[in-house]
Amino acid sequence: MSKRKLKEKYPTDQTTCVDYCVCPYCGHQFDRVVACNGNMDCKLITCPECKKDMYVDLSIEYMCTVIEDE
Repeated sequence: MSKRKLKEKYPTDQTTCVDYCVCPYCGHQFDRVVACNGNMDCKLITCPECKKDMYVDLSIEYMCTVIEDE
């Protein structure tokens, strides 16, 4: 898929995804952990494709479930 088509797929200034980062400039999908060298507190990363900087926020969801009695 070309960069133009990826940008058309994600035409906003902000992207959200569960498994990987999507660059809001070019639409490139990449691993945030690799982009920030494993520093989960890192807020500024560079897209490995277009080399533009962007802010990134990490969100973790916790789901707790009742344990059924046997």
